[in-house]
Parts: sequence; structure tokens; C-alpha cells
Amino acid sequence: MIAAFCPPAMAGSVTEGGITASQVRQKVDLIVKENMERLHIPGSVVVVTSGEQILFSKGYGLADIQRNTAMDPAKTIVRIGSITKSVTAAAAMQMVERGKLELKKDVNEYLTDFQIPEFRQQAITVHHLLTHTAGLDEAVYGVNSRSPEGANSTGKYLKNYFRTQPPVRPPGTQYDYSNAGVGLVGYLVEQLSGMTLDDYMRQEVFSPLEMPSAQLHVQEQHAEMSKSYRYSSGKFEQLPYTYLKLPGAGDLSVVPNEFAHFMMMLLNEGQYQGRSILNPETVQEMEQKQFAEHPLVDGLGYGLYRGKLDNGIFNLSHTGVVEGFSAEMTLIPSHKIGVFVVSNAAEGDFQLHDEVVKAIGNMLPGKAIKQERGEASSIDLRQYAGEYLFAKAPQHGWGKWLWMLGRTFTVQAAGENLVITGVFPDGNGITKSKTYIPIAENLFQQKDGKERIWLHTSEEGEKLTVVGEITMNKVTSFWVKPAIGFSMYLGTAIFWLLILFIEIVRYGISLFKMKWRPKSGSILLMSALFVVFVAIHLLYSTSAITYGYPAWYAWGICSLPIAAAAVSIYVLIKNAFSAVQANLGSISRCCVALIGLGFTLFLFHWDLLSIH
Repeated sequence: MIAAFCPPAMAGSVTEGGITASQVRQKVDLIVKENMERLHIPGSVVVVTSGEQILFSKGYGLADIQRNTAMDPAKTIVRIGSITKSVTAAAAMQMVERGKLELKKDVNEYLTDFQIPEFRQQAITVHHLLTHTAGLDEAVYGVNSRSPEGANSTGKYLKNYFRTQPPVRPPGTQYDYSNAGVGLVGYLVEQLSGMTLDDYMRQEVFSPLEMPSAQLHVQEQHAEMSKSYRYSSGKFEQLPYTYLKLPGAGDLSVVPNEFAHFMMMLLNEGQYQGRSILNPETVQEMEQKQFAEHPLVDGLGYGLYRGKLDNGIFNLSHTGVVEGFSAEMTLIPSHKIGVFVVSNAAEGDFQLHDEVVKAIGNMLPGKAIKQERGEASSIDLRQYAGEYLFAKAPQHGWGKWLWMLGRTFTVQAAGENLVITGVFPDGNGITKSKTYIPIAENLFQQKDGKERIWLHTSEEGEKLTVVGEITMNKVTSFWVKPAIGFSMYLGTAIFWLLILFIEIVRYGISLFKMKWRPKSGSILLMSALFVVFVAIHLLYSTSAITYGYPAWYAWGICSLPIAAAAVSIYVLIKNAFSAVQANLGSISRCCVALIGLGFTLFLFHWDLLSIH
């Protein structure tokens, strides 16, 4: 499986840091072989650039298992996911250079088909969108399509998104990674250029960068398009292609060697082969710190995340994941080196990619970063102890209930350190602990690692921010835990299943005895409606939510609890008088009806009904 394709090497090629192509090959070959086997990755590509040349380029494994097609860095087309955001940011900055767009101007002044609701009358700007600080709600519902035709209208999707999901916090106050935000930037480029984003990119970015394969959609009919896979039960399963309604946020597909030209442009002050794509000042603005959660962290620019390699050398990066493809772009401006790693299976997150970048970075002269405790080591760390909630779910709309699938992390003081325990996204689903040492007031860094956390307070309460990743709220009540919400949902569903079973048995006995007495037919109907809804919701809604729900589910199935609530009201009216007279049968039926009404209100709160 680890057969490799490598185009002719650049004879005698050496980077500004003195690295040769043969040195890179020696390191990378070993890393890729070990990690592809360990992480069950069918195919990968590694491209390393130096100045305006490709220093090293090699494909490993297979792009298409069924056809036994090798990964070829000069021919294979791959999807790069959210690295597309870096390209979209570059396109937006072209608009800024041409005077068509202002970074600090209200976005609504550029929109004609719809307007973005303001949070407390605070305008959202392109600066907020490019730094993921616009305060937008999580975009989950209907963001994908099962066909190319369904992904044609970014404007239509955004119009519905902002109508149903207004901003949830003041802009500029908190980093929250947002596909909708950068997708909106791509839509602005369309509006201001009068072209589709794909056409604009082709004319103003891809063509001058000599990237003829690059397109902002899946090239499923192209013979060189790589497949993507998931490893399950000892074999690879091919994943279907997904079509994004926000192409500027993650839909670029391209040949790896051609994408290297984009890295070269950023590393050479906006120039590529004598052609100016961006002004040097614009590239510098993209690379500067535009937002940071804490003054002592590197933060991010426009479309680029700032950071340091293990040896202290400054770098810029972006990662991307889409339907099995995972990619990572790393730029080292001081040495004009670019590294691009992509694989067609997302197993193991970015472990392979990070190892490649680490190996190349360690070949450059630098000084290892020494981890030191800050002055905050004298602070009583017990003040930070508690549970913090992580739930990547919207606050409005169909996906709101995904909060119930969230999880909590426990923070404990352990001497002079903090220990965080939970199921981390970079793990394999098991509970583990990480130790963090204080390096400044409220700021901690993972022991023997780079990850930093910042504990702070906002108007929403106490928070824990994993720098450049996520922000979690401190759990202040037993009732706000996701496990409690889901337990209430599942427990009530089991209750209705038991009621349905009891009623069916009762009716069966009545029929058998030829004594048909349908006194509780309403209870049978009510329980049946709830059971059918819950069963279909659990089996269908999660897998379909990113594609949007068809009418039969959104208006049919999701109306069943409303019908059950109507039956509950009927039961209450019919049995209220007898219940007051202490009739036990009527009392029990009224209790069941009240539970039905309560459950319907619970579903309404979580936007699980046809009416939100």
C-alpha cells in the first residue's frame, strides 16, 4: 500500500536554511511510511517549497484503491477542506487593494439580497469574519448538499441561515471558528466582482498562479480525482463526495504541486514568477496578528494561524478536513519554506501532517523553546476547578438539540499545575488527562506540549478557552449538563415506549376477552405518536442534518409531537372533572397527558418540532 510516486528531484536544490531535497526525502519517507500504516491511511502527498521552487514532492500509497491508482503530486486532484479559507482571504484582500471592500466597514453595506441581524446594534465587519470573531451561530443545518445542483446558491443558503440563526454574541469579543463567516466573505467577493466565486478565483488567483486544476467544487468526473476513505472492521470504506453550499469556506480541489504555487506567492510577498497577486503590504497584513485571545499568544491573521515550531521559528499555518480528506499547510517565512501535506483518510487527525512539519522544522537552525513557569505559579489554582462544557452546537434552529451530545471536561488543581480530564477531540474516544503549567496570569500551557488554555470571565460567565480552538463555559448548574438533557429526552422516550406497550397489551387482552372498552384509546394514540417521532429522530436526524431535512420529516414527523400535545389537551379536558372527584383512572390519564404536554414543550425548547 505504501508504493510511492516521486517526480524528478531538483538536482542540488537547497533551501535558505541549508536543507537539501535528499535530506527531506530521507526524513519524510520514514515518517510517512510509519504513520500511514499505523493510522490506516491509503494515500498521502508531501510537497515542500523553497523560494519559488518545489524542493521536494512525493506521493505515497493510493489515490483510488479500486483502480489501484497511485497518489501522484503532479496529477492527483485532492480536496484541501478549510485551507480554502486562506485562498478566500487572499481574494478578499485583492478586493481591499482595489478599493471595493473595507475591512472595518459594516458588511450589511455590501449586501443587497439580505441583511445580517445585529447583536445589540453592533455591526459585523470583514475583519470580524476573517478572524472568526463575528459572533455567528454554529452553521450545521443544510450546509451540505448531496448533489452539485443543490450547492449552487451560496446567497440562498446564507439568507436562510441569518433569518433563522442570528448572531449570538457581540462581534470582536470571542474566537469561534466559523464556516458561515468565511463563506460570507466568499459571497461578498461574488457580489463585488459580479462573478461566481469559482470564476473569480480562476481569473484572479488560479490562472496567474498557474493552477489550472483548481476548482471550488468536487471534480468527481475527473479521472485524476482522488477518492477518500474510512478504515472500519479491517478494511477501507470509500466515502461519498459531499457538495458544500459555502465553497469559499472549504471546497477547493487541486493538484498538490499546483497548490504549492499559492504557498510560494505568500512566501514571496505576493509575487509568483514575476506576477503580482497581492501587494507586499497586503501579505504582511494577512500575516500580522489581527486577533488573539490573550496578549501572550500568537493569535491569527487573515486566513492564517500564527505559531512557532518546536525550535522557536515563527510559522503560519492552516488545516482542513472534508469527507475523509485532511490537509495541512505550513509556511516558514524566515526561510521561505512551505510545507503541504494531504491524505485521503482523516484517521488520526493531523498526526502524520504534524510529524512531517516537525521533522522539517527541526532541520532548520533554531533554539528549542524552553517551558518555564510564569509569575502566576503563586496563584491559588483551586479557583479554576470545576466542569466546563464543550458542545459544538448552534443556539438557534434545527441543530440546537446537538447540545445534548456535548461533553464536559473536569479541571482540577494538582499542586502547581492544572489537570484537565475528558474525551479530547485529538484522541480515540477514551477519557484521558492533560497537565498544564501556569505561564502567566490565567494562561497555561500543556506540559511538554504547545497547547495553551486561557481561563477568564465574560458577561456569559466563567470560561475556558483552548487557544485557537474552542471556548467552553463553566458548568454552573446540574441541569445544564448535556448528559442530563439527553437523559431526560431518552428517559421520557422510554416512558412512552412502556406506555405504548402497556396499552397494546391491554387492548389485546380486551379483544381476547371480547370486552372492547376503548377508554384509553387517546393514551395509546399519544404514546404511539411520541414513540414514532423519537425513533425516527434518533435513527435519521443526525445523519441528515447537514443536508437539510425533507418535507416529510420537517413537516410530517416533526409535527407528530404537536398532534400528541393536542391529544394530551383532549385527555385533560375529558378527564379533568372525574380526576377532581378522585377517580384513580382519570387521575392517571391526566398525569400521562401532563407528561405529554411537558415533553412537547421540551422538544419545542430544543427546536425539534416543525414550529421553532
